Amino acid sequence: MAAPDAKQKFNSSAGLVVRRTPATEKLVLRNVTLRRPAKDGDGNLLPWEKLETLVEPFSLTVQKGERLVLTGERGCGKSTLVKAIAGLPGITAAGEILVPANARILDVPQKPYLPDVPMRGILTYPDKYPDPKGKSPTDEEMEDAMKLVGLGHYAHFIKDEKTTGAAYSRQFSLGEQQAIIFARILLYKPDVLFLDEVTASLDKKSRMTLYQLLLDKLPDTTIVSIAHNEEVIPLHDRHAHIENKQMTVRPANEPLPPAAAPSGPGLNPT
Repeated sequence: MAAPDAKQKFNSSAGLVVRRTPATEKLVLRNVTLRRPAKDGDGNLLPWEKLETLVEPFSLTVQKGERLVLTGERGCGKSTLVKAIAGLPGITAAGEILVPANARILDVPQKPYLPDVPMRGILTYPDKYPDPKGKSPTDEEMEDAMKLVGLGHYAHFIKDEKTTGAAYSRQFSLGEQQAIIFARILLYKPDVLFLDEVTASLDKKSRMTLYQLLLDKLPDTTIVSIAHNEEVIPLHDRHAHIENKQMTVRPANEPLPPAAAPSGPGLNPT
């Protein structure tokens, strides 16, 4: 992410500006539009005006501590939008995004990432372990986090300095790896959390339990999540749905119409 109150443009001739500013505790998206990157026959990125539009211009404000869920067909731009807000490079988009200056931001992709370090480093990633400022969680806190996500039987690995992420990736199922990521989230305590289908390998009961755990333990964290499982939608405050290149936003407990087809230049909810 950019330094506080600085501007950073990503891969777009139109220009997406992501600005970290102390002037807000909210996520503010202004006139944001997303397009699908493409290359010509020589492998050169096509200019902005020749790219297919994924999402027409829209504006959206996500309040501090709000939980927003994104849905839509695969390839509609959900992951691209999350990456844009998170400040990741290479996004083909335009508009302006304001992010709180000092927010601890955690972006969690669908595929669990276990760095090739011992369990303490896996649980505290992306922070370093031990933290040079002495702020690393204790072994007891790590053990409590693993118990909360249903992995208490693996807590002894916390003191194992020899086994690393490469071995755990082979030993643990995808569902167990995703549960480890939830333990990591609890320990990291982000101010802003982006989740990209992070429960895809979990059964319904585990999925609901872990989502609810985040809501209970991180009440002040702003959460933007992508979900394909309808049962988790009501756990959020608002539901942003992308269809026919338009975004609509409604309360999370309000069902989508049978054939949602929003029209108009874009939505500007507050």
